[in-house]
Amino acid sequence: MELIKQFFAKIISGFLMGVGFVTAAGLLGSYAISNMTRSAIEPTTTSTVTTTSSYESRYKEYNETAKLSARVNTEKIGDGSFVLLGEIDNKGEDAWQMVNLQADLFNEKGQFIEQCTEYVSQIVRPGDTVNFKLACKSRSCNSVDVNDFDSYKLTIVSAHFVQNKSTE
Repeated sequence: MELIKQFFAKIISGFLMGVGFVTAAGLLGSYAISNMTRSAIEPTTTSTVTTTSSYESRYKEYNETAKLSARVNTEKIGDGSFVLLGEIDNKGEDAWQMVNLQADLFNEKGQFIEQCTEYVSQIVRPGDTVNFKLACKSRSCNSVDVNDFDSYKLTIVSAHFVQNKSTE
């Protein structure tokens, strides 16, 4: 019987020590967390002064000020194909690449019948002329009767600005 009393006394003693340890650890942990949270939320009184020098953006939006133009030198239209061969001229001050050309095709009544696009990946630097080939390659173009074709309108839809490497 004495052995059982000692056994239960040790169990109760261990239990009370464990509860005390967990309580102390919980109190210390909550104190630490509340201090970290408070310091993260409270504003600091340090000030930062930012100065900016003249900065030239790495990106420019393509628009008419780019002074890119496309002209067609040869048309190969007929026998189920529509191909334009031409040149892109850069009369602007910036270099451009991934020039997106678009040809809208119209019938004799002026109705839109198809749209063909082509990307010219070559860099077009100021003063340069780059060749292009725009061919109607879509599946729907096969269903368009090229004999119904009367005219087209060629436009440059977009281009990606190429930053001048000497200003980096």
